[in-house]
Amino acid sequence: MRQTWIPVLIFSIVVIFAGVQPSFAISGVIYGSYSCQRIGGAWDASNANTCIVTSMVVFRGETVTILPGITLVNDGTITNGGVLFNSGGSIYNKGAITNAGTISNNGKMFDNYGTISNRGTIFNSVSFINGGKIFNSGTFSNDGNITQNHTGVIINNQGGTITSTSNGVISNLGTISNLGTISNHARLFSDGYILNTAGIYNWGTVSNSFNFTNSGTITNSGTFVNNHSGIVTNRNVIYNAGTLSNLGYILNHGSISNHGSISNHGTIKICKGTISVNPVVVNSPYVSC
Repeated sequence: MRQTWIPVLIFSIVVIFAGVQPSFAISGVIYGSYSCQRIGGAWDASNANTCIVTSMVVFRGETVTILPGITLVNDGTITNGGVLFNSGGSIYNKGAITNAGTISNNGKMFDNYGTISNRGTIFNSVSFINGGKIFNSGTFSNDGNITQNHTGVIINNQGGTITSTSNGVISNLGTISNLGTISNHARLFSDGYILNTAGIYNWGTVSNSFNFTNSGTITNSGTFVNNHSGIVTNRNVIYNAGTLSNLGYILNHGSISNHGSISNHGTIKICKGTISVNPVVVNSPYVSC
């Protein structure tokens, strides 16, 4: 009985593991059909420069490079613990990307219409378009252009940092929810929703044309413009050491600590809140609720 049971068990284990077909990437450069197949991808015959993957894993210590003229399409899952380097091509994500390594976008563009979960580092120096969801718990550095359309959502989790450097531009038509740290050294334009429960630091220009709700801390050392269609609701602290220009509507339930200048051509309502320290409001004065 024992002699027949052991071979059957061994045979069963072999069959089970033989049926598992793990998909993985090896370090290399995507330049054509052969290199695409080496990482488990399928070369699109209708578009000779497109490599489609449905399951790709880049392990720690590995690097996958996308050359100019090549488009990497993710139709399933990409798990990156190494380096995914776009050196001149394009990345189009329709599935899920999980990043614990480094994603560097120095190519033509990165289009996301799926989900990106980042615990590592993402660096963008060119064009990054988001129409899907990005969950950031790591570092997201922008030295190019991030364009978020109406369907786009960026959630910057606790411990996550989003930094837009001196050349960076962020244009938001969707939703940005911040539970971590956002630092802007260049330009942030919002015609969508910004929800802040942690820290936003501005040394550049923030231009709001829709809905900006602060329940955390905003530190402005640059220029913050609330346009005619903009609504800013403050429920905690706005610290202004730069220029705060209001053409729209500011509803203050918290504290606006002013060490710079406030120019008001719209409406500022103080509802159980305060404007303290050098409360200079040029033009139209603020009113109480």
